[in-house]
Amino acid sequence: MNKHDRLPKKNQGYPIPGPGPRQSRVANNMRALILQSEPDIAEQQRNLLLTTKTCQDVDILHSLAAFASSDFASYELVILDAHLADGSAFEALDLLPAQNRPATICWYPESDIGLAREGYRHGADYCIEWKKDNLDLLPEIASKAATLYHSRRRNSMLLLQLREADAMATLGRMTSGIAHDFNNILQAIWGNAVAGIETHDADEQREVLVAIKKSCEQGQKISNLLLDLVRSRARKKQPCDVREILDNALQLMKYEFLNRNIKIEKSYADVPQIYCDPPQMLQVFLNLLANARDAISDRGGYLTVTLQADGDNLHIRFSDNGSGIAENIRQRIFEPLFTTKTLEKENRPRGTGMGLFIASEIVQGHNGNIEVESEVGVGTTFTITLPIEIATAASDSVDAGKKSKQAVGKPEKLSILIVEDEEIVRNVLQRMLKVDGHDVSLMPSGQEALEQLRTHNFDLVISDLHMPEMNGMEFLKKARKLRDDIKVVMITGDALNPDLEIVEEAGAAGYLLKPFRKKELDSLLKNTLHLA
Repeated sequence: MNKHDRLPKKNQGYPIPGPGPRQSRVANNMRALILQSEPDIAEQQRNLLLTTKTCQDVDILHSLAAFASSDFASYELVILDAHLADGSAFEALDLLPAQNRPATICWYPESDIGLAREGYRHGADYCIEWKKDNLDLLPEIASKAATLYHSRRRNSMLLLQLREADAMATLGRMTSGIAHDFNNILQAIWGNAVAGIETHDADEQREVLVAIKKSCEQGQKISNLLLDLVRSRARKKQPCDVREILDNALQLMKYEFLNRNIKIEKSYADVPQIYCDPPQMLQVFLNLLANARDAISDRGGYLTVTLQADGDNLHIRFSDNGSGIAENIRQRIFEPLFTTKTLEKENRPRGTGMGLFIASEIVQGHNGNIEVESEVGVGTTFTITLPIEIATAASDSVDAGKKSKQAVGKPEKLSILIVEDEEIVRNVLQRMLKVDGHDVSLMPSGQEALEQLRTHNFDLVISDLHMPEMNGMEFLKKARKLRDDIKVVMITGDALNPDLEIVEEAGAAGYLLKPFRKKELDSLLKNTLHLA
């Protein structure tokens, strides 16, 4: 007796999605992955999908272990059996990525509604009772699932664009504060540089140089935070200290609060690290801080930021004594494009209406939630709840990486060619490298550097990415034609340059973002040349 013979002839389980208007089955590029313990049943499904031209390619796996190591990004559809030899479909569903997730169909045994509910709870798009009649519907359901996949992907891309637009809007609202911070940093650098030039005391000169270095580090930190906020890149969750992200957000908003005479009170409990995407979480915190700033009148007030852990969850609260939110408005504040912020004189929206919507989407993407309590004339509290998901192995790996970087010493003496159109940068790099005794040659353009490469054998070339006449990418390609084994490291001050996404694919040994520190440069030299 085969599996079909054991099943009833009528579907008594979850309703099957109706075929609706027949969709075209002209061969498309859809790729499907079937996870099924029984080879004959898997082949039956594959043949049906291929002969009806629902899919162009169908792969089959028979174990959860093999499924776990799959590249899910290459599939639009995954078809699972509820019971596997080494696990269950629910475990497989949990392995699928949250972003760009393939559409999923899960077969469950006859009349076992409990398994169907469990499948939906784990994120299955369709749960179907296993029977022969329902198998005939597989091509139609697979087509619907593919449509769902593409719709979900379009929505994901749109949400990413909205996040980036909101980040730019947030950045725009902080412009005066950012300019204020950088002007303070420049004043410290300028003043200390002048003092260092005028004094003849060696100890005082060293003191002002240390002060200049600290000011540069502060500027670099602010610059990196801003770039992370607006940079388009693949988002990645990692072990994070939420306290640090909160402090970074407060630092960026410090000038805004000073202008409004808003006092900040912090109450941070000793909480563990959690997995999150730091730039995304920074964006959430900035949106909530901006909300509190706008809710408090120009006469001043206070904002309390609280961080505490409770069981398996982390709670971050932002409490202000602002104007509060009326009940009828509070029900809509997380809707996209909904805003109550207007300019009295011009009667037009001041906010984008996207800040709280984006904040909510990001928090939900971290398997958390965001709630609001408010009373008109008293104030508002936003509470973010995030799960505490700690992976010791991953944390240990991060710590090991940090220790490895800290252990990096000075590289051996090298012959290095620097290609940089800015004289001040060329000279600074030369000084940084000559400290360790490297032999450094300087060239202001890619064309002149190529002439040097024809007659000299350099261990390493450091080239700017953005140069006039011949840019870094063009220089890299021509340099590799002269010597295919040449090591070229790219440097740039433009962290948003799209060439950074492909520079290593084009043959660069790595890249550094300006401003970079001496130890970062030393580390890159050692890693690039595989020095002990």
